[in-house]
Amino acid sequence: MRYFGILAFIALFIGACGSSDSVKVERTEEGDRAQLAAMRQDIEALVGEAACGALEDCRFAGLGAKPCGGPWEYTIYSVADSAALAKPLAVYNAFEADMNQRYEYASDCSVPNEPMLACSAGRCIDLLQGRTVSIRSDQVDEPTPVDPGLPRFAMDMAVAGDAFTLQEARVEGDILALVVGYSGGCEAHEFTLFASLAASKSIPPQHMLKLVHEGNGDACEAFITSELRFDLTVFRGLYPGLEGVAFRLEGAEDLLQYTF
Repeated sequence: MRYFGILAFIALFIGACGSSDSVKVERTEEGDRAQLAAMRQDIEALVGEAACGALEDCRFAGLGAKPCGGPWEYTIYSVADSAALAKPLAVYNAFEADMNQRYEYASDCSVPNEPMLACSAGRCIDLLQGRTVSIRSDQVDEPTPVDPGLPRFAMDMAVAGDAFTLQEARVEGDILALVVGYSGGCEAHEFTLFASLAASKSIPPQHMLKLVHEGNGDACEAFITSELRFDLTVFRGLYPGLEGVAFRLEGAEDLLQYTF
């Protein structure tokens, strides 16, 4: 693995600094950046699919070193890979911290949000990130994409977007299907489903849902109808002792029921 080479490299460099008779290793900013990228690829390969069978199988750790302190982001992984990831993560973070000092890098002092872990469809995910449904301009006449999006949980539901009409909303098994209409045809359109982090204390619990449309400045005026699909299985992990959850979707008259 590359990180063993990095450990040897760092040890050689330290030894060179301690003795004037030693052969010094030439380091360049370009070379260090390339090495850091290679180390990250190794970490991503070890993380893989971050497989899980339950929430207890999921972990996260800081990735990278900001010059102002703390990680740039977090990586989510399976507990089964903890031992293999420990050393590569430590070496990666230490190497970037050394680069920050060596090349006098600077950064803001913002702190990334820690992930809200969940085990969904056999993978460890971050509930706060979600996944959008994207429709390219050349897909408007094709069947609905089969790859569903994931809801993105938010404390504040006051998120603005571009105009669209909600024509239909239904729950089919573990999928929330939404039929929407919007103007466009020349650019990709993205839809993100936001879910309230807090739920009502009713039985079943109720979450607020809001669909947000990003038209990417599409000035074309064709009226397009698309069906969007969102994976709801993440709510199973939130309420393992219950048999379902309800949704109040902005723009829909009826309450949507999701039964586990």
